[in-house]
Amino acid sequence: MSNDKVILLLDDGRAGHLHQSAALAASLIKAQIRTSTDNYNSRTRIEPVSLAAAEALITLPPASLLIGCGRRAAACSLALKKRFGSSVNSIQILNPVVSKRALEHNWDWLLIPMHDYLQGPNIINFLGSLVTTPPPLSRDNSRLVLLLGGATDYLSWDESSLNNWLEQAQQQSMPVTVCCSRRTPRAIVRRLRAWSMHASDHSLVESDDADGYRKALACAAEFWVSGDSINMLAEACASDRPVRVLGAESARGKLQDYIHQLNKRGRFEKNSVPIREAERVAIELIERGALLGLE
Repeated sequence: MSNDKVILLLDDGRAGHLHQSAALAASLIKAQIRTSTDNYNSRTRIEPVSLAAAEALITLPPASLLIGCGRRAAACSLALKKRFGSSVNSIQILNPVVSKRALEHNWDWLLIPMHDYLQGPNIINFLGSLVTTPPPLSRDNSRLVLLLGGATDYLSWDESSLNNWLEQAQQQSMPVTVCCSRRTPRAIVRRLRAWSMHASDHSLVESDDADGYRKALACAAEFWVSGDSINMLAEACASDRPVRVLGAESARGKLQDYIHQLNKRGRFEKNSVPIREAERVAIELIERGALLGLE
């Protein structure tokens, strides 16, 4: 069996987008192995490629799979699809914000969050975000982990909200780690730096520390997540650990809908089932006959 198959992940420089593409690619390979009827053993390579490098490509391996996430990656994958035609199979994650006709004809498959309310013959909807969460480490390393984004038009919070959350966190009888995103305001980050130096069981992971962030996810015994961050909330909900949404009472629009859907599935209840959309979507792609270039 050929071992020169490749899944190209379009990297637009946003870690959250690349994380979703990588989670889907890994889930596709696992699903292909699991659903194979001929003892399939994948040796498919997963290769991130910058948008500039992708746009300069002259050739692609036969039946390659191209996965992009976000609008900039959508424009790049559209150009590559036009250049290479049926020799490349394209999957776009997140709404590229184009006409309905363009949605149906410019990508093989579109994976679009439910809260965007888009449907079509080549569209698969998912809840929140296609992300994965590291398995937990030993209980000796368990911590309460707060994942913080930043206030948006759909959900607002401020330093006063943060102080209240930190006070509640410190009452939970376990070490506390706070992880910031790139959207976390500088004033909030400064407040958290001062807080992290106040006690030995306080720690802060800043937005540019990817390794620290993944380690924090693995160390979590429980997650508290600011409801403005769909990606962070999806990462927490993909785990088998308890999740609390911070600021949910002020959520509006699509964020309110997303949190409502999670609540409807019972994700915030005790002993709830993890929501692992990358795995589910990968299986649905295969079941719906998507040409993944992995056979």
